Amino acid sequence: MSKFTLNVVLSKRRTSWRLIVLSIRWTTLFGLLLNMGAAMASDDFPQLHEHKSFSQNYEIVKLIDGPIDTVYSVNSSGDFIVQNGLHLWKVNASGEVIDYFVSSGLYSSGLIIEEEGVIDWVFTGDKELKSYVKTVDAKTYSEKELFDAFDQADIIEFNETYGSKGEAYLYKDGQAWVLDIANQKDKIEDFYLTQETQKKHNLRRQQTSVRVSEFKGYQKKAKSFNFLVQSNNNSLQPWKMTPVGFKKQTTHREFSVLGTFLENLLSAIFGSQGGHDYGYPIGYTKFELSHENESIKFSIFSDKKFGEDIAANFAWLGQRVPSNNDTTFIAVNYRAHNLTDRNEESLLPYYEKDIGIHAIRKKTAHSRNLSSAAWQLSYSGLRSYNFVWGHTHFAEETLHPIYYWFHKPRVIVREQNYWTGLDNQISSPILKTIPKSITFHWTAFRPDSSFRLMLNGRDKVFPASRDLEVALTLTFDAVELAQAFQKLGSSTGLIQLNLHMEEKPWGAELLIHLQNAKQKIPLEKAFID
Repeated sequence: MSKFTLNVVLSKRRTSWRLIVLSIRWTTLFGLLLNMGAAMASDDFPQLHEHKSFSQNYEIVKLIDGPIDTVYSVNSSGDFIVQNGLHLWKVNASGEVIDYFVSSGLYSSGLIIEEEGVIDWVFTGDKELKSYVKTVDAKTYSEKELFDAFDQADIIEFNETYGSKGEAYLYKDGQAWVLDIANQKDKIEDFYLTQETQKKHNLRRQQTSVRVSEFKGYQKKAKSFNFLVQSNNNSLQPWKMTPVGFKKQTTHREFSVLGTFLENLLSAIFGSQGGHDYGYPIGYTKFELSHENESIKFSIFSDKKFGEDIAANFAWLGQRVPSNNDTTFIAVNYRAHNLTDRNEESLLPYYEKDIGIHAIRKKTAHSRNLSSAAWQLSYSGLRSYNFVWGHTHFAEETLHPIYYWFHKPRVIVREQNYWTGLDNQISSPILKTIPKSITFHWTAFRPDSSFRLMLNGRDKVFPASRDLEVALTLTFDAVELAQAFQKLGSSTGLIQLNLHMEEKPWGAELLIHLQNAKQKIPLEKAFID
């Protein structure tokens, strides 16, 4: 780690001062400058992750934390599906995350197809596998008979993968069936459609593959499931975005000053075209969004290497045909494809806070409830061997459950070549409505014996398993929770509802606290439902 030393010698009559040697790490100084800059940028143009960007009727809210691959629209319901690898989130037309699912079988039609049946969760919300009601031998069908059979379904997919006999999967009104078309398997094309997010300049190139199938000569019905269009500008959006300034914090150097000087010197001596800049400004680009009489201001950590119009690392996600709702999405991804290429790793703690999917939406009931203190869910303690996830329920049943997702870790934790799990940090919505209960999913890996989980004197024992998923609901005592919020509500700063898994020889103890920077209140009446 690079250091610099500052020698200060002060003298006074009849007084000698000691030599003061200050050794300050560059990274510490860099962090102080950036944190000071973040505070200055937050005054009028708060950063996206702070959830302080709003107008009279609209707000910008991060829905899901971490890099996002693709967003789809479900025309029949007005919902959206957000995808990161195998992870799928359902967002309603109002811009609220209302469900979560994991699957590798998603097709471009929206169906999730398995060997034993289909899952129509995208359209119905049902996560159960629906077995095929029948298999029809269609090997003797003429082309007209075959296409007529295809037309009986609302959705159809084909499969001709290695080991497949050649099949058509048909779906209508919650039922699925199979046509055996092994004699025409050569007409089936089963492939992957790749959707790319940003790939310009310094923005990381992300790809998501979704399975697509076609049958030669047959035209499928119009799809109800489509990719959202991704662009650097908001030409498809109702909001007009205007950059209104850039607040420089420091200079980012891709290489050391000495290394840059030597390379430029050698390039000059030998007349080559190599060489590098000594650095470029980084800081916060300020933006103002305007729509009708509404105005929203925000800032995002960015650089000036490629110009103000693409200084920030985000993309608009929209539909070619304007929708009937006012929800608009912004995806923020990692900037550099390889974070070590331009020393981007040193910037990660600053710009990765905004990475995820953000919604510009009408204010929801959660944000309008100004009588309650703002809070977020947090997690600490034992590592989980899959993503920790769950949702929050509220006493007011008209409010949608709020789903959350923990940070996707950058580094797999290993000890002596053994995978010891994932360090999880939560990124939940900021809420102003007191929760009734929280559903919590956490995974243990290869426990040697049964796993016991204790909470406030009550326990639950899980049998030994290679992949043990702890799935439970934590229910709060309404009076205790209200009193805890009241005690912390008068102080400034965001309140954390922290779930802490403390390791024990027999398993773990779950400790729940309501806390802020100054005070921690245990919730001793919460129980496992």
